[in-house]
Amino acid sequence: MSHSTDNVKYGPASFFQTTAESLCPYIADKMSRNLYVEIDKAPTIRNSLFMDAADISPPHEAETTDKNNNIPASSSQVNILIKSGFRRSQNFFYKPICNNCNACQPIRIKANEFNMTSKNKKRCDKKNNFLSMHIGHALGTIEHYILFRRYVEARHKNGGMASMEWLDFINMIETAPLATKLYDFKDETGKLYASMIVDEMKDGLSAVYSFFDPDFYKNSLGKWMVYQLINHCNNLGKKYVYLGYWIKEFPQMDYKKSFKPSQIFTASGWIDISCDYGA
Repeated sequence: MSHSTDNVKYGPASFFQTTAESLCPYIADKMSRNLYVEIDKAPTIRNSLFMDAADISPPHEAETTDKNNNIPASSSQVNILIKSGFRRSQNFFYKPICNNCNACQPIRIKANEFNMTSKNKKRCDKKNNFLSMHIGHALGTIEHYILFRRYVEARHKNGGMASMEWLDFINMIETAPLATKLYDFKDETGKLYASMIVDEMKDGLSAVYSFFDPDFYKNSLGKWMVYQLINHCNNLGKKYVYLGYWIKEFPQMDYKKSFKPSQIFTASGWIDISCDYGA
C-alpha cells in the first residue's frame, strides 16, 4: 500500500463535539458515535441568488469563533475536513469514532489515474447514452423531491431518510457552507432521471448524496453518475472524487470499491486500496 502525505489539521479541539452512542444503522449489534463540528452557515443558495451582491459578505478565512463557537465558513477549513475523512450533512461535518470498530472507511477515487476506457464503463455508458449531465445551482424542485421519494421508498424504505419531508429535502440540498452544485441527468426532452449533490473542492469533487429513478436500476445509474463525476473531475484538472464512507460489511456500498485506483483514509493518512484489503 502506498501512502498519501496530506498534512491535515482539524482546527481548535474546542470546536468539536461527540454524539451520544446509538445503534449502528449499517452493522447489526454495533453501537455508533460520531465526532462532529458545525461550520458557520453561509446564505443558502436559494436566498443568495435573490440577494443584492452588496448584501452578501465575502467568505472569511480567519479562524475566529462566532457566538455559537462554530468554525467560520472558510473554503480552506472545509477542504481540510473532507480530506481528513469527514463527511458533510448540511453545515455539519462528522466522522465515526465508534468504540472497537473502524468499519466506516472514507474512500476517494484517484480520478486522474482512472481508466476511462474500461469495459465496465463502456457498458454503463451504452445503457445510459440517452442521458446528458446538466450542472446548476443547488436548488431543489418538486421534480427533484418526487424522484427522491420514489428512490428512497424503493431502495431505502427503512433508512433514516425515509421520513424526510419537503423542507428537510430542501435543506439537505441548499444548506451548504461551500461551493455546492446539483448535477442533473436528463433525457433530450428534459425529463429528470437522476441527481447528485456535489461539493466542489480545491483538489476534487465530493459526492454528498445521489438518487435516481428506481425503474432504471438495471442501468446502474448510481455507478454511471460516478463515472460522469470522474470524467468531469478530470476536465477540471482535479485529482480526486470523494465518495464518503465505504463499509466492507455493508453490501449496498460494494459499488464504491469497484472504482480503481482508489484510496481509504486511515490513521496513517490516505492509502491505496490493495487486493489483500478485500477490495
